[in-house]
Amino acid sequence: MNRLLLPTVALLAVALLVGCEESPTEIDQETTPVMKKGGNKPGGGGGAPADPAIAYQANGALRVMNVDGSNSTIVVPDGEFYAWPSWAPFGAGTRGEPYRIVYQAGSCGLATVNVFVEDGSILGDLPSPIGTGCGGSTPAWSPDGAWIAYATDSYLLGVIEAGTQPPSATILYSGPSAGAVAMPSWSPDGDAIAFLEFDFEQGSSTIKVYHLADGVDTPIIAHADLPGVLEIRYGPDWSRSDTHHKLAFTASRLVRVGKKPGPAKMVYGVYTIALQHDASTGHYSAEGPATYEIDGSQPSWSPDDSQLAMDGITVFDIATSGGTTSLARGTMADWKR
Repeated sequence: MNRLLLPTVALLAVALLVGCEESPTEIDQETTPVMKKGGNKPGGGGGAPADPAIAYQANGALRVMNVDGSNSTIVVPDGEFYAWPSWAPFGAGTRGEPYRIVYQAGSCGLATVNVFVEDGSILGDLPSPIGTGCGGSTPAWSPDGAWIAYATDSYLLGVIEAGTQPPSATILYSGPSAGAVAMPSWSPDGDAIAFLEFDFEQGSSTIKVYHLADGVDTPIIAHADLPGVLEIRYGPDWSRSDTHHKLAFTASRLVRVGKKPGPAKMVYGVYTIALQHDASTGHYSAEGPATYEIDGSQPSWSPDDSQLAMDGITVFDIATSGGTTSLARGTMADWKR
């Protein structure tokens, strides 16, 4: 990533507002996952052999499971895991060549864990802290596996080189001082990073794309562009295809329940927005307005972009606008590439 424009600096030992102020939603996890068998689907196997495909949070622990909800296994226990798992794009799932997940450890800071299958069971090595102290949150692994994007200091977006100790960071973008930057997601070619920016003084939430080649950040959509939406709350997650590009994200709105006047209810919805790519500049921009897809939260694309894993954990067949399949109880799903 020699296109990074800003100098490398020591990783800041400060807490991201999103990571340290608000803890993840706790949802009970039963011993047996709630699942509806769907056979083999993209991103992992179904049924008995163990083939971890989706990482998620449940009762404070990091779990992985097959794409059909089977073989749900704790790989980082409660107390050591906090939030936001992200799969590395490499690994064969063996002890010698394991999968790897980066996540937010404790209330702040980053760590990784190796995940592999041995004798038919999913296992996780002891977690390895990256050494960021309280300076990293909402990590995302780059498509080539060389870099991890993260947010820090409430309004900074940066990257660290994966596997380096002690870690150092390249700060890419500084948002509003009275705000927060969070939830980076890489383009499939690794040339750009989408992220969510909050400006608390303006009361705005905006998805932007940062272009690594020239340092230009492009606004994609703000919550004010979505009728009835109060805030863009989670996301974006960049689709996996390198020929067509979409961002999936979560926005909140108030709805009234029933016909009689009464208090409104907060509802989260999953939206997508298509991106167009200018080959001459390398920049991404919005191709049109966002589309509401389904009520849900924190979407993660499947490897072939036909499905979205969401809080629940449920899978939505977005390619056909079909139904949802319930896999487990948890949040913050990340689908392995």
